[in-house]
Amino acid sequence: MEYEILEKSAEIPVYDPTALAVQYIDAGFLNDAEEVTEKEVTAVLERIGKPMQAYLFLDPDGEASFLEILSDGKWLALGCSYDFGQKNYYSYNLDYADSGEYTPLKSGGQSPVEKRLALTDFAAGRKAVEYFIRTGKPYPGIYWAKQP
Repeated sequence: MEYEILEKSAEIPVYDPTALAVQYIDAGFLNDAEEVTEKEVTAVLERIGKPMQAYLFLDPDGEASFLEILSDGKWLALGCSYDFGQKNYYSYNLDYADSGEYTPLKSGGQSPVEKRLALTDFAAGRKAVEYFIRTGKPYPGIYWAKQP
C-alpha cells in the first residue's frame, strides 16, 4: 500500500501539558479506571520502549478515534485512527522507507507491521504518545504515513 508521507516539523505547537484529550485507555498493564488521570498517563508513558499494547481513545466508550501503541522493546508502532477508521495515520521510519521487511509487531493482534511503519527512536515515540494524550492529534515532531 502506498501512503502520503507527512513531513515532521521542527516546530511543535504549544499545548496544555495538563490537558487530557484521551478519555479511555485499554491496556492490559492498567487496572480499569472510570476516568483517565495523570496516574494512567504516567503508566502508559513509562511503558514506551518496553513490550506493550495499548489503545488510547478520544471517546469515553472506546469506539471512534484512537491511538494504537505497539512495542516489543525494539520497535514502536503508532497508529492514529479517526472517524471509525476513515482517516488513518501511522508512524513512519525513513530508515526503512524502501524495506519490505516486517517487525514482530501485530496491529490489532493479527496484521504484521512493516518496519517502515515502526519507530526505533523511543524518545520521539514517547513525545508522540504524550502529544496525542494531550491534544488528540498526531505529533508533528515525527514522520507520519497517511493512508489514502
